[in-house]
Amino acid sequence: MERPIPTGRTPLRARRTHHRRSPHPAGARVWLSLTSANRDRQQFTNPNIFDSTRTPAHLAYGHGIHYCLGAPLARLEGEIALTSLLRRFPNLTLAVPADELSWIRSFHKRGLQSLPVSW
Repeated sequence: MERPIPTGRTPLRARRTHHRRSPHPAGARVWLSLTSANRDRQQFTNPNIFDSTRTPAHLAYGHGIHYCLGAPLARLEGEIALTSLLRRFPNLTLAVPADELSWIRSFHKRGLQSLPVSW
């Protein structure tokens, strides 16, 4: 699963560093990719496959002291919304093949331009 906002804030490097053969001078801006943590091949067996039961869990709501206080409410709202939608429209399906869906082209956010469905 992808986050709707894939990047975090842009901290400044306090000192010169290297990351995977890329030099970063002191004071350089660095974009943090929040979604990349959920696709770490060293942490997850199949990082690009959605598995709601995998451990350790994904980091969509943060971790530790930075864990989102609204996470339980967000999960409950999502569960209620999806359950209600599928109960109301049990034959809900995509109206086009998944590979034909159009995504918003943006570095800062992720979402569909439209989601054609039929029921």
